[in-house]
Amino acid sequence: MSSVSPTLHSIVLKTNAVLSSPGVYYIPADSYLRFTLSSSLIAYDVRLFCDYHSTDFKRGAYHELSWSLTGDDRFAQILCTRPGPIHYHFEAKHLKGEGYVLVEPRLSNLHPNITADGIMCLSFLSKSLGKFEDWESRLAIAYHTNYNMIHFTPIQQLYKVSNSSYAISNHHVLNPLFGKDKTHEDIKELVDKMAHEWNILSITDLVYNHAGNDLALLEQHPDAAYNLINSPHLKPAFLLDAILMQFTRDVHDGKLEKIPAHIEKDVHLPLIRTYLLDEVLPLYALHEFYMIDVAKTLETFTQLIQQETPSSSIHDYDEEYAFRIDYASFDRFGARIDLQEARKIFYCADRTPAQACQALFDRLNYLNHMKRARVEAELVIAINNCLQSCEFHFFAPLGPHFSAISPRTPFVGNYFAYPEQRIFDTSPAEVEQAYKEKNRSFLERVMAHNGWVMHDNPLRNFAEDTHGPNVYFRRELNQWSDIVKLRFGQQEEDSPHLWAYMKEYTRLVATTFHGARLDNCHSTPLHVAQVSSMFDICENLFRLSSI
Repeated sequence: MSSVSPTLHSIVLKTNAVLSSPGVYYIPADSYLRFTLSSSLIAYDVRLFCDYHSTDFKRGAYHELSWSLTGDDRFAQILCTRPGPIHYHFEAKHLKGEGYVLVEPRLSNLHPNITADGIMCLSFLSKSLGKFEDWESRLAIAYHTNYNMIHFTPIQQLYKVSNSSYAISNHHVLNPLFGKDKTHEDIKELVDKMAHEWNILSITDLVYNHAGNDLALLEQHPDAAYNLINSPHLKPAFLLDAILMQFTRDVHDGKLEKIPAHIEKDVHLPLIRTYLLDEVLPLYALHEFYMIDVAKTLETFTQLIQQETPSSSIHDYDEEYAFRIDYASFDRFGARIDLQEARKIFYCADRTPAQACQALFDRLNYLNHMKRARVEAELVIAINNCLQSCEFHFFAPLGPHFSAISPRTPFVGNYFAYPEQRIFDTSPAEVEQAYKEKNRSFLERVMAHNGWVMHDNPLRNFAEDTHGPNVYFRRELNQWSDIVKLRFGQQEEDSPHLWAYMKEYTRLVATTFHGARLDNCHSTPLHVAQVSSMFDICENLFRLSSI
């Protein structure tokens, strides 16, 4: 702990610090953090909890803070000697609130002349630094121009197709461009030398949220991505993707008389819209993935209530209105209902079996009708989004100016990694056949790409939206087609191989550099971003993120 007297930082707990909009505060290490109550909370018995522990930190292990008095005011206080995040939450009858505090690392422990407010950082594209022997001479510009921190883009092996700096193929192996015999220890020696001789700290990226399409881990553990086995809600979106890839192939092969490969904005975009919405998509009846087979369900329900007595209550229209369908399998007409729940709600004391069946029949038909209308409306949104993407890539002044629709410059990009990378050779009919046969070897190799969604909630995992057509179906994702989104689940047990893999990756980074930048923070699940292994390795690791 520093010999300087601790400073005091105060947070006033307010009822408007709701769970959907928690506050975030930053304080230096070795500071007192004091919680006080706003006027709206003074009258209540407020219970305050936080997960700060000076040693043996464990995410999710909360303890209750005790209140002290100064005059008529209550306060709770902790001395924050361990850098890292703190989460607190409070409750007072029906009132709740929460927030986060980030205790900044002691950069003075890394270098005496650098403070968090005085960082001047220069980024280098690691893949462009060449052989490791040449790094020092190329990094020297940071020293000669008075920077005190260097940011290295990922130093790991990259996806061979795109060579994108953030499409990592193996998080544990260095980019072979640096030299096949080079190790993390070699880089650490240079990092330490720059710190001691140049007064420059070094950080790199931590890329948890996605990986290159050829990530070695996925060969043995495809469940570490969002595939059509663990995420069947993506099946309609993948079929739509295959339909759009087929459209690119048909245009490129000259099969569409009115739509040439060399398109004109005002002439052909309206034609493409009409062709897809009126001629192509109706052939595939995508709404059927969200439908329930009413006749089959009624037959089973009829057999059930013939062996049961009606419930003792009379029918309740509110309960009937709240009754919903389960779309878990996302097969055509594969939706289901809870038959016992349906019996309790629809087969009541004031209804005959025939009346109960009619009531359920009406409800299921209504739900099918509403879902179909929604799916068809969102297909219009999807095609409009496709046209906007096409307009940008082909005609926008700041776009890449594609010249013709082809597999290399498609109508729209693919939202999924395809089995054996057969993006334009996987027909919609082949996809339908795989769905029908429940072909696991095919379904588990279809993996959702990552990307970003304009104006979306960054705390929402858009790949897990199971309540209907999502961003993949609505074509709202600005996708990166060289990377797949990784699926951590809600806890380590949900994807143990991925968690273990990323913990080793974190260890390699935390023991090599002075700090780490969490890449793609806006799409990384919060509980993954909070992984504590890096803090256990080095509590003074400097941490930042991209938003």
